[in-house]
Amino acid sequence: MTYIKPKITEAGQHRAIVEAGDIYTHPLFAFKEYPTNGLDAIYRAMAENGSFGGGVLDILIDSQNRRVLVRDDGTGMPNQTVKTLPERIFEGDKFDRPNERGEKGIGLTSFISLGGRDRGSNVDIISKVPEESQYGRLNYSIKDGRLYPDFTTVEDEEMEKGFGGGFEQGTKVVLNLDKLTFNENFKNLSVLKRFLRETYSPLLMRSEMIVCLGSLLGEKSEVVSPMNYPGVPLLGLTGRTETYQAMTVFPDGSRGMDTFPVQVLLFADPTSKARKVGVYTKDVNVYDSVTRLLEKDPRVAALPLWSSGHVSGFINNMNLSLVLGRDGIRRGSKVFKKLVDVLEGLNDELWPQVESLVTQKGTDQQNQDLNEAWNVLRQSYKTTEPIDIIRRVRNPPQTPAGPREPRKPREIEQEGTHSDSGRRVPFRVPILEDFDLQEEQLRSRLGENLGDPTIFVNSAHPDYTRLVVNGKPEEKQFYLVNVMAAEAASFETENAVSRGSLRGSPVEISQIAARRAQDLVFNSIGKNGKGRRKRKDNM
Repeated sequence: MTYIKPKITEAGQHRAIVEAGDIYTHPLFAFKEYPTNGLDAIYRAMAENGSFGGGVLDILIDSQNRRVLVRDDGTGMPNQTVKTLPERIFEGDKFDRPNERGEKGIGLTSFISLGGRDRGSNVDIISKVPEESQYGRLNYSIKDGRLYPDFTTVEDEEMEKGFGGGFEQGTKVVLNLDKLTFNENFKNLSVLKRFLRETYSPLLMRSEMIVCLGSLLGEKSEVVSPMNYPGVPLLGLTGRTETYQAMTVFPDGSRGMDTFPVQVLLFADPTSKARKVGVYTKDVNVYDSVTRLLEKDPRVAALPLWSSGHVSGFINNMNLSLVLGRDGIRRGSKVFKKLVDVLEGLNDELWPQVESLVTQKGTDQQNQDLNEAWNVLRQSYKTTEPIDIIRRVRNPPQTPAGPREPRKPREIEQEGTHSDSGRRVPFRVPILEDFDLQEEQLRSRLGENLGDPTIFVNSAHPDYTRLVVNGKPEEKQFYLVNVMAAEAASFETENAVSRGSLRGSPVEISQIAARRAQDLVFNSIGKNGKGRRKRKDNM
């Protein structure tokens, strides 16, 4: 067997570079390469200086010239290093630095995904070290399908005029964008700010450096704050660090077991079903949720902690390898499999706590919905005429002098003549209850609580689940007022009959009870300003 050394033509090299630079699935993912490179430079400077904290990454938007400027105060690069960058594409100096974020060697060419391929966008990489008076400037552009690098040196005066100002040490990237790319992705500072918060949230929380965002010609830059995760902290306000061991390759080429840390920060929000737990590697967001990380894994269905929508926060693994476009994680590695084991363990540990919070919050919310509906019905009951104002007499009683004239019903008082307090409401506050099998078809029933009449609402009825648990606010109140009004009307009618103040056939009595329920419902709707006027008369 003869070994044949593979070769690639110059045209093939350019084609591969352009395709690699155009691999990003969204322009902001391509943009992310430049601030991420800046963060690596700042951390490297900290390590070299033996300091911790104090670095600044500044992002400025130049709307007038459709430019985005990203500057770090890291170590910077000598002019010769800047000049030779095009000679080391795909061979970045971070391959042997597993703790750094840009390890593919193509980050500086990501401008190709920002309109560089066919709309004229290009990028300037400008760097300086204290030992040199001039800046090294490398411009990348695409001409005739080829990457075209152009190196020059720049003086302070030119930096002030053309590149947003000079600096003593560090690197500045100037993205010169086409109109469409700029307007759709960088014109709105608030959108860009949120993207930065989501992209670097673990790093921003540690306050090891400052990330600023502002306008080149506008007001002072604003410090980008970390994401705010609502809810109850599951692992404390600062989270917890999980560890696992897996086989790895060390920088010297040897293989062995190593310990990998995973920073976990989680908050439970039982009121929401739309929360997500972001997945980060080396402080940079890769997936907006764990469910996306595990979307092809059959185990995700058995991990409700991550799929319920009740939990927000992040999982930050410092050692995962990314695919070429840095928008996905290589799933075949043992490190990835160990991470999934960690996610399973956290689900087993924390889901019972989240489930308990959700159940309790759901019960509290349902009781609140019930009380709000009861207050509406209670006001309606107090301001609705008593049912026995009208007496129905079918056979007038006889007297020695002959048939006695039936008593005329009291005239119904006009609306608004009641006192502010209205008539007494004889019921206690209603109670939610899961009815047993014999009563499961009932939506509500009348019973007693501490000797007083009480309306019980069946929380196990399918209609309750559909309209109260999962319904809209107006559906909840409509359902609860209706079922309680039926019980209140039935109670009032039966009491009037038992006192002898209401007489009639069973059919007539049933009709009176049904109309009384309607009176209570329509009167309650009128009180809320959502329905018809209150009726001026009864029955």
